[in-house]
Amino acid sequence: MKNIALLALVGIVATVFFAMSSGPSNAMETQFREFLNTYRVGYGSTAEYDFRLGVFAENMKRAAELSILNPEAEFGVTQFSDRTSEEMRKMMGLIVPAYRVVVKQDSGSITAGAVDWSKMWSTVKHQGT
Repeated sequence: MKNIALLALVGIVATVFFAMSSGPSNAMETQFREFLNTYRVGYGSTAEYDFRLGVFAENMKRAAELSILNPEAEFGVTQFSDRTSEEMRKMMGLIVPAYRVVVKQDSGSITAGAVDWSKMWSTVKHQGT
């Protein structure tokens, strides 16, 4: 009887471990479902749904990282949150690698913090492809 109870306990622990370590969390899936409702997105199969959920989770992870690096900017869910970097580059007609930043030093120029550009433009609008 003790063996059966021990085996059941091991099974429960293994199930919980694999459920927690595989795939996005329930909170992420809830956020993903809100994204689907907001942007009226649907997929043809559960395999596509699972793939897009994974892409969405990675994009939200990247948005959180970018928020830490630049707290004055807003990062989060957009209508493109279920797209891969490659899909976005194709859609926008870009050939350059994603997240490539080139910084040039010019001692005679105004520093980035010297001018407040925040009130210069309204929010970013989707301009289509």
